[in-house]
Parts: sequence; C-alpha cells; structure tokens
Amino acid sequence: MRTLVAVGVLGVLCATTQAQASGLGDRILKANDELFHKGNLAYVEDAFTPGYTVHADGQSTPVGPHGIRDFVTAMRAAFPDLRVEIEVLVEDDDKVAWLRTHRGTFETDCLGVKATGKPMMWQTLIVTRHEDGKIAEEWAVSNFGEQAEKE
Repeated sequence: MRTLVAVGVLGVLCATTQAQASGLGDRILKANDELFHKGNLAYVEDAFTPGYTVHADGQSTPVGPHGIRDFVTAMRAAFPDLRVEIEVLVEDDDKVAWLRTHRGTFETDCLGVKATGKPMMWQTLIVTRHEDGKIAEEWAVSNFGEQAEKE
C-alpha cells in the first residue's frame, strides 16, 4: 500500500466540490470529460503543454501530449465503459490537488496488469501544475495495480 504525504505543497487550501469548481479546477473537469468520457483526443493539444511531465512511481517522465493520448487510448480500450468522477478539487495559485475515481469493466490488459473481465474501481490522487493556461506537470499516486489484484 502506498501513502502520499504532502506537507506545504499547496499551503493553506480551501476544498471545493465538483459543482463549486472554478478556474483551474474547471480545466481539470473539462479535460477529464473530453478525454475519458468523450474520447476527444484532439483536446489534448488545448489542455497540455508540449513539455507535459508526469511524476509517478518515483519517476519523472516528460511525455508531452502524445503520452496523454496514448494513456487515454489505452485506458478507454481496457475499460470500454470507463467513467471518471472528480471527487475532490483543491486549488492554490497554479496548482490543483484532486482525487479521481475510475469505474469500468477491465476488458483488455493495461499498464502491465492482466485484465479480469470484471467491474473495477480505483482511485488516483493528483496534483496538477498549470502554466500559461495549460496542464504542465502532474504528480500522481494510484491504487490501480492493487485494486486489479483484488479482483
């Protein structure tokens, strides 16, 4: 089990619900809807910087927009009925911290995990940094692998 401890990353924060999201939080909501629900891969160019970098599993990887397109394509193929819900949004300056809950039927192997053919739910905690109106960098912790093993 992984634990994420973030001290002082966002300073003093105010939590908002999905319905109350504004500014940077609205960008997160729109990107998730366009990419995961609608499959609008063209939206990647509008939402992410060319040097977009993801920090996960102790690695920092500049993946750019092509990496986002590949990730979304893989997730939508593995979970054809995928639904993503943003449960928490916290905003401060150029950052948003948020919790994303994914639900879907695991139909095709994904991210090195063997498909189960069963419904699955997992969560990802993400801190997103924005630059010039686009998503530039994200730090993510997910229980995807652990949840898949439980199924």
